[in-house]
Amino acid sequence: MTSCSTVLLAEDDEVDMIAFRRALAKTGVDITLIHAIDGQEALEKIPDIDEPYVAVIDLNMPRINGFELIDAIQASDLPKPDKIFVLTTSLHARDRLDAWNRHVDYYFSKDQLDEGVRVLTTEIGAGCP
Repeated sequence: MTSCSTVLLAEDDEVDMIAFRRALAKTGVDITLIHAIDGQEALEKIPDIDEPYVAVIDLNMPRINGFELIDAIQASDLPKPDKIFVLTTSLHARDRLDAWNRHVDYYFSKDQLDEGVRVLTTEIGAGCP
């Protein structure tokens, strides 16, 4: 297994989560997927991740949204993801700017799911620095 073979998916919509799993399965890349239904659950699961990981984060989630999750991870002693992908329905320029200001590595709308997963698996295959 390559480094960064774990993906933490913070996604509250079940249909979108299933679509992500299917897109990932189509790539044939061996990845451990950890799913959290919102930012709060993601924060609770991060301490149990014992290897490098990539975070894929939806912005619009209950309890703790995607931006709050990114801020909490960056401000805490929790293990930091090697890459952060935002995968969202939001096409607002302000959301993109807020993501870049938080040092998000990639920002994809959900209608670009296959492209986002392709980039994700390419990053994992390259071994995240």
